[in-house]
Amino acid sequence: MKEIIKILLVFILVYFLRYMYDVVINLPTYMDTTLFIISVIVVVIYSFVKRKDYLDFNIISLASVFYLVGVAVFSGIVFFGLKISLSLIFMFYAKPPVIYYDCKIVGGGYSRNGVSTDFEFNRRRYSRMTAVNEDAVEHKKDYVAEVGLKKTLLDSYYIVSFEIKRKDEK
Repeated sequence: MKEIIKILLVFILVYFLRYMYDVVINLPTYMDTTLFIISVIVVVIYSFVKRKDYLDFNIISLASVFYLVGVAVFSGIVFFGLKISLSLIFMFYAKPPVIYYDCKIVGGGYSRNGVSTDFEFNRRRYSRMTAVNEDAVEHKKDYVAEVGLKKTLLDSYYIVSFEIKRKDEK
């Protein structure tokens, strides 16, 4: 029963990650590194407390390889959980006025969920899924991404709206 609950928690985490991961942009670059280091430390400490027999670690044994793979996978899960929590905190502290920016479309691609549109904001590249406007990916010089943002903590922004428009509509 505990294993089923753990699997369900991972699926819930992946579901929220799909919708929450890219709603906060312009985060400081050290944020991801810090969150990943914290997640690795938490997982390693947790695994050593739970399984003290891994303290006599032998790098050549197959069990050690599985242990390292487990630490890496579980660290990734903890990292994304921390990232989603951080996104929720940043969304909560978003300041009310919505500021609209016209961002340059720098690329994109197609998937079964829609069209991925890559845009540039503050000299950093971000990607958003859109349901329509496949033409914008092909003719990106004729289109602009209008992004509605609210300013939040650490000079980052919460994406409120995202729309692709032709440049001549402005």
